[in-house]
Amino acid sequence: MQIRNQQNMQLTTYATWVKPQDGWIKCNVDAELFESQGITTVACCIRNNNNEFQCAQTRQFNSRFSIVEGEGMTMLEAIQLAIHHGWNFVISKF
Repeated sequence: MQIRNQQNMQLTTYATWVKPQDGWIKCNVDAELFESQGITTVACCIRNNNNEFQCAQTRQFNSRFSIVEGEGMTMLEAIQLAIHHGWNFVISKF
């Protein structure tokens, strides 16, 4: 990610994956809003505590959601995916 400070200098920051506790899985979620097309896309990626990929899912809605609604739909999709796989110990990250 690149941001600018008060002197308009470009700074670069790096996001790193933080593992969950042993026995837990981590679900990273995101929503993308395409207002001009009236489309909202939600996605989630699930990894175990060893950073091993477990599954991912995307879904597109032909609706204009607000940011809060889009993020809420993303969480709902992630929860349904966890239930489907029988995972009980899940931490989520936006």
